[in-house]
Amino acid sequence: STRPASSRARERWHFATGGPVRSSAAVAAGMVYVGSEDGNLYAVDAKTGAEKWHFATDGAVSSSPHVADGVVYFTSEDGKVYAVSAADGELRWERQTAEPKVFGLQDWEYFSASPLARDGVVYVGSRGSDAQFYAFDAADGSVKWSVQTGNKGVRTAPAFADDTLYVTTLEGK
Repeated sequence: STRPASSRARERWHFATGGPVRSSAAVAAGMVYVGSEDGNLYAVDAKTGAEKWHFATDGAVSSSPHVADGVVYFTSEDGKVYAVSAADGELRWERQTAEPKVFGLQDWEYFSASPLARDGVVYVGSRGSDAQFYAFDAADGSVKWSVQTGNKGVRTAPAFADDTLYVTTLEGK
């Protein structure tokens, strides 16, 4: 007889952060990258669960990181977009895009947009008074272009299909 898949599943390892995890993990080159409400982005060995490094920010990291060309891109509730080395967590660049999260806002205000890197450009939305969608140069973080998205901003990850970039906003656009 065959057993259901759930009975064959087993935990290989677990890794505890200093706070809840609202971020989806990114997995690349044998590493797992995940953010935590404790303000850190963690790099964890995918085979052993051992922490390789962590990068501290001034806010919760609830966005899902994106890994491209040896760099991890993510946002934090401190209102910044970060690019750190996937190998050692060294800061490549950071850019302030939104005001830091203010406690007491509604739950939907809590989450940060997740970035997407493609062809040397990092695409990510901003929230609050900034309410922009940005295209940053992946190498140095300079703004290639930005678009005003209304007054509520972007809190979701963009997507590419063929050569078209798709972005949604809280205004339902």
